Amino acid sequence: SHMGLVDKLYVFDNSEIPAKGLLNNLSQFKNIVYNHDGKNEGIAKRLNQGSELARKDGFEWLLTMDQDSFFKEGIIQKYLDCVESFMKNDVSMFGINFSRQEEESSNCMSAPVKSLITSGSILNLNLFSEIGGFDENLFIDEVDFEYCLRSVSKGFRIIQFNHIFFQHRLGTLTYHRSVKNTKITPRILH
Repeated sequence: SHMGLVDKLYVFDNSEIPAKGLLNNLSQFKNIVYNHDGKNEGIAKRLNQGSELARKDGFEWLLTMDQDSFFKEGIIQKYLDCVESFMKNDVSMFGINFSRQEEESSNCMSAPVKSLITSGSILNLNLFSEIGGFDENLFIDEVDFEYCLRSVSKGFRIIQFNHIFFQHRLGTLTYHRSVKNTKITPRILH
């Protein structure tokens, strides 16, 4: 469990009926905010809701994760360390690489990029309202690209750390270890 690495976890359940096992697991933790309204809303709406909640709670940075993405042990700490050491006032979003067979290294080598996918990205909430949030009219695949485009057009940077990788499976059903190491079947949003 990576719960010690985040101050608060916002969970958005897009299923019609919440899974009891999931609810029981989450209820053990004080710093988890569970959101369920019985609707399968688009990802842009959920990202905007999560960003708004985090801003109201006083947070400046938000790590966004799909249900089918995860970090290998120790990688998220390295990622957070790299973000922490970066000059970041004008950075609207940090991101990492998809996992392939490349060697992971301990450095924080980075490069500005034009766009990132939102899963595994860390959003700068101080710039979020200036950029205008995510466009809720768009279909799922275009949401992150459009936000990045608007972000760059306003003069902000998007930074990718090249040697940090995470696991992401697009549109496939996967099992992940959840809190307390019990297995949950996540629902697919797309």
